[in-house]
Amino acid sequence: MLSDKSLVSKQRKQLQELSEKREQLKMMMEWREELLKLDDEKVNYLVKRFETAAKCNLTKLGINDFSKLLKKFPFEMILDAIDASTTQYLVIDRENKDKYTNVSLNKAFSYVEKICRCKQSDEKFPEMKELYYIRGILRNRVSYCNEHKALRFLLDAYRLGIEIEDLKSIAKEVRNWTEFKERMEEIVGEDA
Repeated sequence: MLSDKSLVSKQRKQLQELSEKREQLKMMMEWREELLKLDDEKVNYLVKRFETAAKCNLTKLGINDFSKLLKKFPFEMILDAIDASTTQYLVIDRENKDKYTNVSLNKAFSYVEKICRCKQSDEKFPEMKELYYIRGILRNRVSYCNEHKALRFLLDAYRLGIEIEDLKSIAKEVRNWTEFKERMEEIVGEDA
């Protein structure tokens, strides 16, 4: 009935709840928009940082790559990687001393993500850096080294409790890949 005030009161309450939900939705959308703006600002800063260091202009594809990196890695890590990569890999062009070579620009750009992945890996498994170092010892000492298998052997041995220093000693003592492989198979008990 029209004179039933409980129904009107109930509808008024529902309208009020609806209004509150709309307000919450509006606030959530504004918050989301601000987050997107912040991400855009971060991408722009990363792009500017690379372009300034490399004395170049990135294409839309390059800018998009930085946007993708920001979804995978922390902002500060990418900044550090840009600094490390541009310092390490940029080579001045012989013909134009104000620019870097295209090859070195491409290398510096591509290594930003690789550096981030390495840093992230180091944070999760700091011993990995030592295992790469040991593999480098082996690679420099023997004429042939199956790098993938060597790293697998080292990782398996480390996980079995073999000390880093013992693995370094093995890499320094062996005379060839076969000797290293046989020693590691003794330790890990299988062919990796």
